[in-house]
Amino acid sequence: MKAEKVYEVYRKLSLFEEKPKVGEYFGVIEVVNYVVPYYSDKKSYTYGIDFFKEDQEYDILLFKKIGEETIIEVSTGIPFLLNPDYQEYPYIGALEHNKYFQEKFLKYKKVGLSIISDDYLKVNDEFKLLYFKEMNQDSKEKLKNCAKIAHKEFDDAFTEIINKTQAIASVDNAMYDMEKKCKVKALTKPNDDQK
Repeated sequence: MKAEKVYEVYRKLSLFEEKPKVGEYFGVIEVVNYVVPYYSDKKSYTYGIDFFKEDQEYDILLFKKIGEETIIEVSTGIPFLLNPDYQEYPYIGALEHNKYFQEKFLKYKKVGLSIISDDYLKVNDEFKLLYFKEMNQDSKEKLKNCAKIAHKEFDDAFTEIINKTQAIASVDNAMYDMEKKCKVKALTKPNDDQK
């Protein structure tokens, strides 16, 4: 669905007044995106959101919320992250940040796809009819393909982080070795023949 039509459709449908609770069904009209880890010299690594393409169309999706940030698309059974908590927190130190990254890593790697939305549609008859019309076999295949791409992009981005980290560690080790050599030479007294 093109962006221009989304507003028109939203006007015809009913919104939840609050964020859906675990176990509830809800609809969204959003662009599907995916979560990737990336290297940042400020925090060593964190997460970000990427889009499949710039002029991506909006999808009408029906979800069941199964966790605080985990939802499942009803027709395909594909898990998504709902508004994943990937933000950088300036008030935590590097150790806490790395622990946070590692806690999220397995979940984000396994799920991959995400939806960013604050507009949750009630699943009434009008929404069900629209969803039935829009969620055809092509739409299901598109979502399955998006999930495959998301997993590949996540793996590729993580491999890049590992390579950068190894390169940086290698240079750090060389610098440390040089410091040790210089320190030893400075502390050693010169011999009589070196005077």
